[in-house]
Amino acid sequence: MKTVSKSFKKSVPLINPDKDHVFIFEDLEMAFTRRQYNDICKLWNKGYEIEDIAKNTHRDGQEILLALLDLARKGRLKRPFAFRRKTS
Repeated sequence: MKTVSKSFKKSVPLINPDKDHVFIFEDLEMAFTRRQYNDICKLWNKGYEIEDIAKNTHRDGQEILLALLDLARKGRLKRPFAFRRKTS
């Protein structure tokens, strides 16, 4: 089975659990209702901080962080999410 990233049009093979792989974020809920997802975007763009968005949406702050990362990859954030240092 494969998943497809619509934003990058690449297939990513799913890895079966075994002793050679570490799965991360297993304790987090990785799905959002469309309303929650859109609310996270709106609140971030209005200037709310991650902790405030988490409290407002009743979600874990790390889940909000991952949603913001996804929103940034899709170009939906108007407010900067992360900064890159200039390299010479």
